Amino acid sequence: MKRFLTLCLLIAGLAVSAAAKGEEDFASRYVALYGDAHKLSCTTISPQMMERIMELEPDDQTSLSREVLSQIKSIRILTCGTDSTEAKDLFDKAEQLANRNRRRYDTYATADDQNIYTRRHGDQLVECVLVKLKGGNTFYMLNLTGTMSDDFLQQILKI
Repeated sequence: MKRFLTLCLLIAGLAVSAAAKGEEDFASRYVALYGDAHKLSCTTISPQMMERIMELEPDDQTSLSREVLSQIKSIRILTCGTDSTEAKDLFDKAEQLANRNRRRYDTYATADDQNIYTRRHGDQLVECVLVKLKGGNTFYMLNLTGTMSDDFLQQILKI
């Protein structure tokens, strides 16, 4: 009986883990919704690349930046710099997407033409999204995924 219960818990854990790995991040969803209509440039730094970065010899890298990097699994950077109307439209669409998914994304901070959204699993921060309208005509989105501490946002703002 104990083996059966252990096996059931193991299978449930693997199913939850597989589902979490298959989750779509904010940037992926955004590109799926709006990528065809706009000329978005997307750059992805994969988990494998993050591992390679962490393996490099630390030369002038501070322990703070190394600690921050160790918490990041992947990075996606979306940009579009055409005209002010399109950039503002893309910024508004990002805000609308976050608002439509309020159960998933919390607004961490807002400022003039800049929003930060976070996603958590329980107490653990698993995604951070920075959306910015720069100079009125360039749209930026920085999407970080990983297993990040509560101090992560403060650390990332210092770098």
